[in-house]
Amino acid sequence: MTLSLMQLSVTDGQICYRLPFDHNPERKKLYVISGFPILAWSSGMFWDEANAWFSYQAQGIPISSIKLATIQNNGYGLLSFMKFLEIHDLDWDYLPIVSAERAINRYRGHLIYMRDEGVLSPSTVSARMAVILRFYRWAQHHNILGGSQFEKITCKIIRVRDQFGRMARMPLSFSNLSIPNRKRTVDVVEGGLIPLEIADRDLLLDFAATNACPELYLMLKVAFFTGLRIDSICDLKLNSLEWAYPDNNNKLYWVNVGPNVKGAPVKTKFSVNGRVLISKDLLDELKTYSKSMRRLLREGKAHGSDKHLLFINKNGRTYCRIDGISSSSINGMISKLKKKALHNHLDISDFHMHRARATFGTSVVLAGLALVPKIHISTVISFARDLLLHKDEVATMTYIKFIQNREIKAAFADEYTRELIGSFAMGNHNE
Repeated sequence: MTLSLMQLSVTDGQICYRLPFDHNPERKKLYVISGFPILAWSSGMFWDEANAWFSYQAQGIPISSIKLATIQNNGYGLLSFMKFLEIHDLDWDYLPIVSAERAINRYRGHLIYMRDEGVLSPSTVSARMAVILRFYRWAQHHNILGGSQFEKITCKIIRVRDQFGRMARMPLSFSNLSIPNRKRTVDVVEGGLIPLEIADRDLLLDFAATNACPELYLMLKVAFFTGLRIDSICDLKLNSLEWAYPDNNNKLYWVNVGPNVKGAPVKTKFSVNGRVLISKDLLDELKTYSKSMRRLLREGKAHGSDKHLLFINKNGRTYCRIDGISSSSINGMISKLKKKALHNHLDISDFHMHRARATFGTSVVLAGLALVPKIHISTVISFARDLLLHKDEVATMTYIKFIQNREIKAAFADEYTRELIGSFAMGNHNE
């Protein structure tokens, strides 16, 4: 929604609302905030307490004490909590004497389970719980929760060195409900993810081919075979396909992505500009879909720049949220696919889209390591970094460590990535 932070005044017994700083139009604009989050339950009723919290925070936007993106992230954090509450038929302010029965405690256990199963990264789990705690503390401070205590705060004294090198004692407070950002002990790659083995990838894609909608099936294939993040896949343009150019062996094509691609900008993490490889077969499949009646009907409902997107939802809109993050409708499609799979004795309950990227990255790095010492390991890392659009090589190195630590090397050496890295090793690529 668009939120206007109005000034309230009373003149001659009449209540008046107006934006502040009428004499300064530039400053006045700061008090009109577009893209402001608002939450509603599936019943259509607004979550008044959460929306009041957002509005309370919004007062800091004009003076730059908080960013709109921070409030939006808080909104997505509470949205995840809302879904949990509705599934389990719980009230957010349900605080019985038995702490294990409280909604916030049960949600904390749910997040820890998702972290331990590899569905969510430790940092995501820690951040989501922190949002919930901030909301509850605000509600308690403003007497929305009454006098109910939902957490126990303990204070510990730690010893740190001050600027002069002397040991000083510093008190720190800890909540019994916070979730520390601890790395899992199992081997993972970027974002704390566990890749799929190639056989599991192929099973999933075969099932999706006949049980998922065409959009989700193609998104899965793009994720598994290019390594693009889902938010980039949702933002692929028709021109992204049309302007793809072949590698020298004509079996692979390069697709330019990033915000600086004129005529076909594609959102990427950290706004990195680069290019990804795609097989000719998959490129042709995407082009065929782009001209299909199904997609053209969706394009007819679209407005503005959404018409140029490869993937458009049934309402003629982008699958991306305002800030570029993939929409919850994709999660809904995956959830339906998981239920169908379970009904057909295929368990993909621990799959989520980003694991497709992790699977691709692991395959590429493994195929490259198989060519060492034919090509130097630094070349493998550099090539994988560019394909995965990493800002630096730190994230790429997690794939190297993963492969070195696990006895699953053969499982990732599939034909596609061998051909991909082999082409690069022989110098068959365009600069």
